[in-house]
Amino acid sequence: MANKKKGFVIMPFRKETETDRNLQRMYQLAIKPALELEGYECIRADEIQEQGLVLEHIVQAIDSADVVIADLTNDNPNVMYELGLAHARSKPVIMIAQNPEKAPFDLKAYRIVKYGTNLGEDADLKKEIRGALRVVGKKEKSTNPVVRFLRYAASSEEIEKQQKEITELKDLNMKLEGKTEFIDEFFSKLRSGTLLDELKADFDKNPQDESVAMDIQTPEGRGKLTFTKVPESKKIKVNLRPIDQS
Repeated sequence: MANKKKGFVIMPFRKETETDRNLQRMYQLAIKPALELEGYECIRADEIQEQGLVLEHIVQAIDSADVVIADLTNDNPNVMYELGLAHARSKPVIMIAQNPEKAPFDLKAYRIVKYGTNLGEDADLKKEIRGALRVVGKKEKSTNPVVRFLRYAASSEEIEKQQKEITELKDLNMKLEGKTEFIDEFFSKLRSGTLLDELKADFDKNPQDESVAMDIQTPEGRGKLTFTKVPESKKIKVNLRPIDQS
């Protein structure tokens, strides 16, 4: 049996005030059922049973989540911190709030599902969340301020890399200009056997020599072409270096 997808819920879980109690009621009646009906395992920080630092477990839960639901009601600092972690990990996030008009400016450009806590409004919230989860399931990539920035940065870096490669190719092309005639002549001599005849004659004249050198004219001036015997082989290594004109 395949593992269930995981949905992590970011929200306050105190029960001290009426607002707190309304949040818990909406979690039990709308948020959790919506996740479970769409095939997700619902996880909230206060429901994690493992021992150890709570924050570490929260970070791990966010990192392993397939989707995150964040309740921004009343701008709880812990919620904002965990939402930032979810954005940094490129997690699909569904944001909800009783008062989305009070959300931080940076988040107002993104959809925040508004909900009420009156009798029957839990059903509306559950329907909204289920619809959002289905949309998330169809998307290949999530979008949030951090992801958008990273994609832009990566794109800019790739463009800069391509421009550098183009510049290097242009430089190489400039260096090669005027040298093709010399290269063609050199290989023409090789194919005709003229250069090989000269080389063989030099080696036959001095069979004890390991290498033979000859001066040639290149597009950049005089050069020394050196042919060196490769030990225990019939191959010859060729090296061309400029001659110091000073």
